[in-house]
Amino acid sequence: VCIEIPEGTEPGDHTVIGEDEDGNTGEDATNVYTPMIEATSPVLAGGDTTVTSGGWLPESDVTLQLT
Repeated sequence: VCIEIPEGTEPGDHTVIGEDEDGNTGEDATNVYTPMIEATSPVLAGGDTTVTSGGWLPESDVTLQLT
């Protein structure tokens, strides 16, 4: 089963609870994270920009690419 996390959900630990038609329930934990990236703009070709980033999963490898 796949569930959609509603937009605007606060980052952090949450509990997912399911219930069947007989009233049986089950629950488990999930972690919501919200990666973000900001860069200064405009920038002349050959110039520098400051990039601020956060909200990634711990120990994640993140690659930035200019397109």
